Amino acid sequence: MCGICGIWWRDGAPVDPGLLVRMRDTMAHRGPDGAGCVLLDAAGSAPAVPFRTLDERAHARGLDPTPHSLGLGHRRLSIIDLATGDQPMTNEDGSLWIVFNGEIYNYRELRAELQACGHTFRTQSDTEVILHAYEQYGEDCLMRLNGIFAFALWDARQHRLFLARDHFGVKPLYYWEDPCRFIFASELKAIIQSNTIRREICLPAIDLAFRFGFIPSPLTILAGVRKLAPGHCMVVTSKGIIVRRYWAVVPVLQVRCEAELITELRSRIQTAVERQMMSDVPLGLMLSGGLDSSIVAAVMSQAGPTPHTFTIGVRGVPEIDELSRGRRVATLFATNHHEMVVDLRDYISFLPASFWHLEELCTPSSVQMHFISHLAQRFVKVALTGQGSDEAFAGYSRHLGERYGWLYRILPEGLREQVIAPVVARLPGSQELKRAVSALGISDITARFEHIYQVLSWEQRGSLCEPGAWDGAIRSSAADLIAYWLDGTRHLDTLSQMMFLDARFSLSDNLLMFGDKMAMAASVEARVPMLDLDLMAFVESLPPSMKLRGFSHKYLLKKAAETWLPKSVIYARKIGFDLPMRQWFAGPLAEYLLDLFKLDRSLSRTVFRESEVVGLIARHRDDHEDLWRPLYTLMGLEILHQLFVVGLSVQELPMLTKRWGDDG
Repeated sequence: MCGICGIWWRDGAPVDPGLLVRMRDTMAHRGPDGAGCVLLDAAGSAPAVPFRTLDERAHARGLDPTPHSLGLGHRRLSIIDLATGDQPMTNEDGSLWIVFNGEIYNYRELRAELQACGHTFRTQSDTEVILHAYEQYGEDCLMRLNGIFAFALWDARQHRLFLARDHFGVKPLYYWEDPCRFIFASELKAIIQSNTIRREICLPAIDLAFRFGFIPSPLTILAGVRKLAPGHCMVVTSKGIIVRRYWAVVPVLQVRCEAELITELRSRIQTAVERQMMSDVPLGLMLSGGLDSSIVAAVMSQAGPTPHTFTIGVRGVPEIDELSRGRRVATLFATNHHEMVVDLRDYISFLPASFWHLEELCTPSSVQMHFISHLAQRFVKVALTGQGSDEAFAGYSRHLGERYGWLYRILPEGLREQVIAPVVARLPGSQELKRAVSALGISDITARFEHIYQVLSWEQRGSLCEPGAWDGAIRSSAADLIAYWLDGTRHLDTLSQMMFLDARFSLSDNLLMFGDKMAMAASVEARVPMLDLDLMAFVESLPPSMKLRGFSHKYLLKKAAETWLPKSVIYARKIGFDLPMRQWFAGPLAEYLLDLFKLDRSLSRTVFRESEVVGLIARHRDDHEDLWRPLYTLMGLEILHQLFVVGLSVQELPMLTKRWGDDG
């Protein structure tokens, strides 16, 4: 919906309005429909000064020259209450100010509840509902919100900032602090507008990137800049910050008859989709034609006006071409269907620029989100997606391995280590398969999950890095991160624990991160009804047999879908949108990675051994190992380093297209 930012000089120094506006307008793509700022006196002796432009601020300063130590900024994508929903927004007496990014889907119910408690409203916006909910319930208001959100709320009475991120981390929130200063924003590029931020690479983040393929919260590519984790909030005062996990609800598995569960699942899906169709502007659906987005299409077509649907295809790569499937479902429900066809040249040429939008290390399929979001932007401001279902309903192959891995672990250790492991090691092809099989023999669940996710092993990371590169770095423990998210889940079976972890860990900092960043780069809000809070509470209470039945993924979801979709759609072979990275890193992307490492301030001069990188490329090209994931991680980290640490623009990076031949 929006972009938010703020500055608090806790030593009382005045906020530079120009810096606040630069931070805000760096995120203009997140909110092209409006912009606002407010300057506040944290000491409470001077009135608030709202303004939209620096000229307005200059005029206000002529009337009130008092310096203000706190500023909030907002860019608006108008979706709810187009007329009166501008931000920053205050309550009746000016004691609370808020900047808010996202949507509260149950805001009408909350509004009625608060009105019954005596609150009065001046707008029809969900933003004002948060203000009054905080007045009524304090920090516990978060437990009443069902939505996607990141917000910052200044409480003048308690002289503190209260910030929060939604339960699953759909909306991002970055922050930086030192003993005297605090800065926050929806995007990293807004944070670094301040010259108080030292642009230094975060070595623990690099280490974790090679463990997971993404940078987990709270770390970012920049040392000192943090991400607020999903389901967490923070209180900032003049003395410091306190971060806590406000949502740590662990499911209790229920045993009920299958027919009852199917009926309730259908009802909850329908309610979730209808709830997230809340909008005062046109909305649509990103339609792959797979099970998840097709279910959303079915419910949308029944619940409201004919939706717009959007599908992207890749010319010449039928194994990842979603056009025919999307078209089939669109025809089934007579949607206003739109298609875009791109080729591999489009994808590969956009890869470097994609990291400027992402600011993170995410899966390469994030590029698909860029193209489909720009297609959607021509017709709508809001687009629903099917994201989140794989994590909740055991849709990945790793879930299959976890469900039946105990069978492998009961085999004699000698048979596993002396017969099976050597055979697997000699197999050609995917490192992911080898990693998954080798992980089956690890009995400790935390160590097993870490092994399943990892891009490079401990030994491989050690060989890749220059001697002394990690000296003085506090290396974050991957096992500690996993254990943190699994806290309180020991009563669950290990498959349910894995899905619980997926939904709060890899989902928020990878798939949901690129979903938000790429959609908002096109000024489109992406919504995820499959992660509706009430729906997920039910889904996570389902026993594993309702998700994996035999070798069939998403068992109960498929049964529930039979009301809405033909079986030919429900039980079609799953198509993952996996770009041909293996082939690309045997060709143009390998050369591009070497070009990046030739830059003057490349990580190859301080962190990575270039000879080891060359060796990885050679083994990949010779087809001895499928190493595209570590090579992609190296490329992504180097691009992020050049953009956000060194400070190059995308245009100043080496040109990738020169490596791409006519036959690419």
